[in-house]
Amino acid sequence: MAEALAQNSRLWDLAARNSTLRGETRFYYRQGAKYSMSSKNALVHVRCYENGVSPNGRASIPLFPDFSNKNYAPISIVEEMWAEWIQRNADIGIANLLWVDLSRTEARRTSLGAIVIVPRAAPDDGSQIWGCSIDARWADTNITSTDVRRLTQGEPRSFHINGTPLSSWLWHDYYPRITIRSTYARYLDPYLPDNTTTVFRRLCTMAGLSNPYLQPLMDPTPALEAILNLLVVNGLVRLAPTVTVQGTIANWNLGHGPWWREFMPTTHRSLGWGGNAYNITQEQVQQLFRTQMTVTAKGYAYAWDGSAVEASMAILAIYVTITLLHVCLSISVGITSSSWDSPCELIALAANSVPPHGTLQNTGAGISRMSTLEHNVRIEAKGSVLQLSFSPDAIASDRRVEANTLYG
Repeated sequence: MAEALAQNSRLWDLAARNSTLRGETRFYYRQGAKYSMSSKNALVHVRCYENGVSPNGRASIPLFPDFSNKNYAPISIVEEMWAEWIQRNADIGIANLLWVDLSRTEARRTSLGAIVIVPRAAPDDGSQIWGCSIDARWADTNITSTDVRRLTQGEPRSFHINGTPLSSWLWHDYYPRITIRSTYARYLDPYLPDNTTTVFRRLCTMAGLSNPYLQPLMDPTPALEAILNLLVVNGLVRLAPTVTVQGTIANWNLGHGPWWREFMPTTHRSLGWGGNAYNITQEQVQQLFRTQMTVTAKGYAYAWDGSAVEASMAILAIYVTITLLHVCLSISVGITSSSWDSPCELIALAANSVPPHGTLQNTGAGISRMSTLEHNVRIEAKGSVLQLSFSPDAIASDRRVEANTLYG
């Protein structure tokens, strides 16, 4: 899936450029793009419990952590075949691993079990024995990538519900549990190409669990849990290692054909889903796994979406209506003026006006009180001269400004 996302994101970017060259500018001003695709990922949790060995070298009955208990309280599961395997391998001096099927009645929340024997640093100290419980799930995951960094990453859906990621899914059934049979698990620990040791034994040696040349770990259990987790995850994600994108690009024609239209929204000049980018038959559609890539283009745009935008558009429409009415009224009445269009003209008008008594007192060096700005001002005609007036009285008939009259 990561390969498919990386390949198709590159093709979408190229298709967006082709659409721009052909006059479709919807993605021309984009500032970036994010690509996402739905997939299934494996979640695996491993817990191991160290079992003791009796003084005569006989191993005790293996105990396994119980996943139905948040304290991982150990439970005893008795199988005669396991006891025989422990007796045969307890003192052979090499790390050994046995995958086991845990009973669903006693270990209700497990996918698989394992018994591990690791020799101690000193040969006379015997071996350490662990019983391990494994919980594996399939989780729907959104994997993402960007056109800046072609690095795919993702996180399972609902991964952080109810606290930390571990408590989100381990104690709840958000994701379906995988049942792994021990017969399949045998393939999780194959022999290396030199046929001298297995993957598990090599990892134990490298981690210092069974390496006489390294200082023994103070607590080897976490390292053992990490090794088993790695083996199980690797086996689950490689169930089909040859999976890849099927088919050829539709209408490719060495890159010069209309192939790019299948990557673009099918409705021109708008957003939406694209078409079928690959040439595959109907029989293949029924057999193959089909998925879609979602592209989120980032950039500046106007959209009629949300109450805030709708309210803003309504207020803007009111302002536009008022402006149009004012323009229509001015045209119909014919009253307009080109006077006082600049600060210089206003200064000239003020200079020709008689100073008001008391209204603008103590404002020669500036205005410091809001009350001064609360006065209403109008223009009156005093003879043949226009002046500013701060009078609150009604305008007398002989002081009204007449239209189409020349004033000095």
